[in-house]
Amino acid sequence: MKRIGMSVLSASLIAIGSVALAQQQPPPAPGGQPAQQQGEITADQAIEIARKQGLVNVREIERNNRRWEVEGTDQNGREIEVEVDLRTGEVINVERG
Repeated sequence: MKRIGMSVLSASLIAIGSVALAQQQPPPAPGGQPAQQQGEITADQAIEIARKQGLVNVREIERNNRRWEVEGTDQNGREIEVEVDLRTGEVINVERG
C-alpha cells in the first residue's frame, strides 16, 4: 500500500511541475508569430522604430529569421518597408516604393 501511495504522490508532483512549467512559457504572439525570446525586441517596438523611418500606416509585420519586416505606407501614401534587427533594434534596410 505504501508503494502505491508513493507512486501516486510522485506522479502528482510530476504533473503539477509540468503544468507550472507550461504556464511559464511566453504565449504565442498575435498573427501566429513565434513568441518573443528574452533579449529580442517586440513587434510593437519594431513598429515604433519603423515609424522613426517615416512609416505611418502599418499594413503588415512579419518576423523573418533575425529581423522584423514592417510594411506599410508613409505620409504621402507611398509603400515603405523597414527591416529591423530582432536583437539590437538597429534598422537594417529601408525600401521605399
